[in-house]
This record gives sequence, structure tokens and C-alpha cells, in this order.
Amino acid sequence: MDATLDANVPAALPVLPRAKMTIKELRRGLSGPTIITPSVESAIYVLLGEIELVMDGSTSRLARGEWKYLPAGRAHAIVPAGAGPARYFTVSLADGDDRRAA
Repeated sequence: MDATLDANVPAALPVLPRAKMTIKELRRGLSGPTIITPSVESAIYVLLGEIELVMDGSTSRLARGEWKYLPAGRAHAIVPAGAGPARYFTVSLADGDDRRAA
């Protein structure tokens, strides 16, 4: 293993317990609940199809290969927007799981 990489690994380890990664799929006509994450920052990346991300009363349409940052404390909902299913990947960082429905 590269010595430079070894030197950087310990610095990254404190972040790992806070990281949560998920892949979710939504079918047309179904959507997730509106979520508020007071101390969770997330990024969402679309793997398949299209979604609409509703956040702070504004809607963003994201297609395959596009991503969006979700700041902590902001209510958001994800809705499939294309003709077929939508699949997306999220990475979230927090001290604990404090998700709750809005």
C-alpha cells in the first residue's frame, strides 16, 4: 500500500461513523415523505430516470448523472418525474440519525 495513502487514512476515519450511503428506487406515482434533517447534510445523485427534488418551496428536476446538495435543516421531498422508475444514491453525514417526517 502507498505510504501517502496510509498517512491519510487515520484523518478520514472519524468521518466514516457519520456517513450513511443508500440507493433508493421510486416508481411513477409514488414519492417519499417530506423529510427534515436538522443536523444531516446530504448529496443526492441520480442513477436512473428523473426526479423532482422539492426543497424550500422550490422544485429542481434532476436527470441521470446530475446531483444536488441538501443542506442540514432543510425540508425536502423526492418525487419520480420521468416515464419510468427513478433510482438515486444518497450520501449523508451526521452525528446520528435524526430524520423525521415534516
